[in-house]
Amino acid sequence: MPEATPPYFGVPVTAIPGVAEPSATCALCGTVGTSIPLRSAHRLPYSRPERESLFGCLSCLAAGRFTFFHITEAGYLFEDGLHNPTDTELLIPPRLHGIDPSRLELLRRTPRFPTWNEVEWPVHCHDFMVFLGEWAPPDFSRFGNGLSLFLQMTPIENHVVWPESGSADWPIDCFTYWAFQCRHCGVYRGVCDLG
Repeated sequence: MPEATPPYFGVPVTAIPGVAEPSATCALCGTVGTSIPLRSAHRLPYSRPERESLFGCLSCLAAGRFTFFHITEAGYLFEDGLHNPTDTELLIPPRLHGIDPSRLELLRRTPRFPTWNEVEWPVHCHDFMVFLGEWAPPDFSRFGNGLSLFLQMTPIENHVVWPESGSADWPIDCFTYWAFQCRHCGVYRGVCDLG
């Protein structure tokens, strides 16, 4: 049986270091296969200390047997909805951003990825964007003019990180570029993460 793919992941979860283990036992159903660490998951019958060494499979995640908290451009996504980042007691109606409430549950059923700083999951066309993983300068060139695509995808304050020499590496240590794509119109966006 093929493994479930998280709704907002456009790459295999095993392609992103720290997101999943290729052969771990699910603490919820006992299946051995690609599983995600449960240390930061929600909706579990285990205490926080118990979760540290446990894993959950992609099928149990797809079924909503465990979920994840996310920081998004629309607000902090907790179990009860989107919250204002400056006042987490304040709920934000998803319709304020044009997001269908069913999309909140789909993002909750999407794993987090390791970041230097908490990065906001981008929103486009009234939906959360699909995570494409970490990109380096050569990844942009797959679509033609790499610099042009980088400038389109990236906030202006981060344009300075493009390597001038045509290097395959970013000119800054502890820098990660996370790429996303809109599932509706296909536009690409990037989030810069500096350690």
